[in-house]
Amino acid sequence: MKSEHPVLLLCELLGVSRSGYYRRKMAPVSLRQREDVVLAAQIVQAHRASRNNYGAPRVVEELRARGVRTSKRRCARLMRTAGVRGRKRPRRRPRTTDSRHARAVPGNHLAARPTPAGANQT
Repeated sequence: MKSEHPVLLLCELLGVSRSGYYRRKMAPVSLRQREDVVLAAQIVQAHRASRNNYGAPRVVEELRARGVRTSKRRCARLMRTAGVRGRKRPRRRPRTTDSRHARAVPGNHLAARPTPAGANQT
């Protein structure tokens, strides 16, 4: 937004000093940010090797097998920023009825119940 408004005004609105803004702007990229770029590339590579199936826990296992140390939370954060997601397995529905059997189907006992004659007596 500095092309639309002066930096001094933007710094006042955001509650930061102007010198702090320029110090941050001129600061070199931190070691952690450089490591994140390298790690993100390895995460994307491991994810693609799994045919885009693995989520953060399995990607971390894969990276640890390769000798790369990282946490699941860091891996999940880098996966989010890279736009990489694991696939969810579809839930199997429990099979409650076995309709394909050779036995005879029992009769409907509920349909044969007599209808009540009146209200319940207490």
